[in-house]
Amino acid sequence: MWILRAKHSRITIFLTAAPDDSLESLKQQLFTALRDTHFDDPNDDDIRLKISGIVHTDYTQTLSDAGLGDGAVFEFAPRRHGQWIPFYIEPYPESTDT
Repeated sequence: MWILRAKHSRITIFLTAAPDDSLESLKQQLFTALRDTHFDDPNDDDIRLKISGIVHTDYTQTLSDAGLGDGAVFEFAPRRHGQWIPFYIEPYPESTDT
């Protein structure tokens, strides 16, 4: 069993999955977790996954085919009121060089 980390902005969700699970099953786990945290909008039953910089649309792929491995970190973007919440962008740390 794998442990995966899904990130969006300040939200991090830990999920368990098997390599032969599909991206669709991963999305369903995310929906459940988001409902538990009241982050989702019940009118927007959709989510996008970005793995290694690629926004995935073929949710029949297995997790290993999509490039996820044990301990993988990926991004998700839900919709709220019909608008996509942007993918999390990691800011560059400010330089401490003087």
